[in-house]
Amino acid sequence: MVVTEEIKKIQKLLDEWKFKKALTSVQQLEERNDLSNNVQIRILLLKSYALLKLGEFNDSMVIVTKILKKKDINPLLTVDALIIKADILSIQGRYEKGLEVVEEGEKKVISIEQEKKAEISKRNSSLLRRKGLIYLATGDLNSALDFIQQCLVLAKEIKDKNLISLALDNIGMVYSFKGDLDKALAYFSQSLTIFREIGNKIGIATGLLHIGAVIRHKGDLDKALAYFSQSLTTYREVGYKRGIALGLLIIGEVYSDKGDFELAKENLTSSLALYEEVGNNINVSQTLFDLTLLLIDNNSPDQAKRYLTRLHMIHQRDDNPIISQWYRLAKSLLLKKGTRITDKVKAQEILEQMVNEEIIWFSITVRAMLDLCELLIDEFKLYGEGEVLQQVSVLLERIHDIAHKQHATPLIAQSLLLQAKFSLVEGNAQRADQLLEQARLITIESGLEILCTKVSEEQRQLRIELDKWNALIQRNAPLRERLELAKLTDYIGEALKVAKSSSSITEKE
Repeated sequence: MVVTEEIKKIQKLLDEWKFKKALTSVQQLEERNDLSNNVQIRILLLKSYALLKLGEFNDSMVIVTKILKKKDINPLLTVDALIIKADILSIQGRYEKGLEVVEEGEKKVISIEQEKKAEISKRNSSLLRRKGLIYLATGDLNSALDFIQQCLVLAKEIKDKNLISLALDNIGMVYSFKGDLDKALAYFSQSLTIFREIGNKIGIATGLLHIGAVIRHKGDLDKALAYFSQSLTTYREVGYKRGIALGLLIIGEVYSDKGDFELAKENLTSSLALYEEVGNNINVSQTLFDLTLLLIDNNSPDQAKRYLTRLHMIHQRDDNPIISQWYRLAKSLLLKKGTRITDKVKAQEILEQMVNEEIIWFSITVRAMLDLCELLIDEFKLYGEGEVLQQVSVLLERIHDIAHKQHATPLIAQSLLLQAKFSLVEGNAQRADQLLEQARLITIESGLEILCTKVSEEQRQLRIELDKWNALIQRNAPLRERLELAKLTDYIGEALKVAKSSSSITEKE
């Protein structure tokens, strides 16, 4: 078989996400000694891409770095190397560097005139998609949508079905972030249909995973779990370790939400083992955090400390702000559960530092804010200092603002519910009712049926108990009494679950 045919065969394997088979074929092709310089580079690019998808990020980066140092090569191959480099940086959470590489690739494409229009369009489309995903990960949803829609237009022009389905899936991710869950579901479904049509099994697995994530946001955990399980089965069929680890992680989180400790731990520990094998410290850190939190909630502090120690070791050797936040949040939660006042003071110090830092992943910041609210309420119950509750009020406002900025609809509704409960504590039952009405309308618009039922019941109950609340306010009932009746701490716990599930697939990937 001539070299060009062998390369096409390998590319087809990659398009079908059969990365191990592709890598084996590349290694066989590398043994030939009759290859031109550009052909050798094409083979190295195929190898680098296969290694990237198999989670061998360091080996993949070594190859693309070597390619980018070469001179007198086809400029389109340089762009391909930059695309792979941008992927590696983005997976590692180095978004600013990733964006720089994407923009370098865009400049390179503009300078290319002699190549076929379809080849240029394909590279442009790939760069636009990666640019959009970086903006998505950093919270600029409108820019993300704009770039990915441009990608989709180009992909349709060149009739690249794989790229079309990827773009549709990514647009679905943007709408999921925006809180338009029905529109997200429509795009994910379109993408899944095309992936099935072209036989892209990892694309199918990813589509099932994303549909499950939308259903999870809607509140139907059992149905979401069914989709996640189908996705995991498909990832296993093709042996895609990173996808398997991600599926196990999310399934573990869902079982944690359902209160099934054993199944949650089993899936999370399996995910951890795979992520450690793949070697992505960000994913390892998040899984260690989930395990630490699970064990804290299950009153197993000694086991939790062991996972926290492992997380601390990664934090020490990897200067990454995301890992730093996971570690410090986990440490604060363990301290928060302690019985000594000094532990709670240390936890509060960590959380206060975190909530005033630059937001990297909004779900981490929101969780830190909610945990800080709980500690402040405990402090108020002990000492009765009114300014402490004022801090809680400010934090609840900030949570609502962050949720709005991120278009995280379930969290917006939950933040309004929290603010309504706090309004009751402050003695403003009318504002509480207005906030609940806002939350109810938002959940209706976004198709959050389970959350809508919950908010509607809260509003109904408030109206039944309105006379009781007015009487409490008129007799100037102590704030401690109002706090207990409003059950604010319980609702903060519910909001923490929503913030946890708001950790987007993009964040994990």
